[in-house]
Amino acid sequence: MTEAAGGNTFRALAVLTSHNNETVRRYMQGQAPSVEFVTAFCSGLDINIEWLLTGAGPMKRSELKSQTLRDANPTELLSAIAGGLEQVSQRLERLEMFVQSLEARVRAQLTAIESQGKAKRKIAKGGASDGQEARAVGPTERARIVAGALSRGPHAHAD
Repeated sequence: MTEAAGGNTFRALAVLTSHNNETVRRYMQGQAPSVEFVTAFCSGLDINIEWLLTGAGPMKRSELKSQTLRDANPTELLSAIAGGLEQVSQRLERLEMFVQSLEARVRAQLTAIESQGKAKRKIAKGGASDGQEARAVGPTERARIVAGALSRGPHAHAD
């Protein structure tokens, strides 16, 4: 822990770990630290906890990824890449299904509104009047329809 702490004072480590100065002093002078302290210590100083406990691997957590990649064999790397690609593919399929569902809902809404508009125009031209006036589906109405369809969101597999 002394090596990992570097030139930090007990007071600085206390602030970093949210522990009392005296507690930090005791731990740094050899008393067995609590799990909470070790966790806060490693987090605050970017220390690899495996290195602190066993001496294995790089001291800094920020170096852990590059060390792991250097030590991994090609089969492990390709397997990890394949797994990641499979997850991306599954999410893309769900996204495509949602977009198709959304498009169908918007088309259905627009068709219904356009049908109503045709009926209203027919009434306005001289058919039987029921007090409704004709109107075309404009950009504002289309935007409202799309917003309504989006607000309902996907029905399943939301990520």
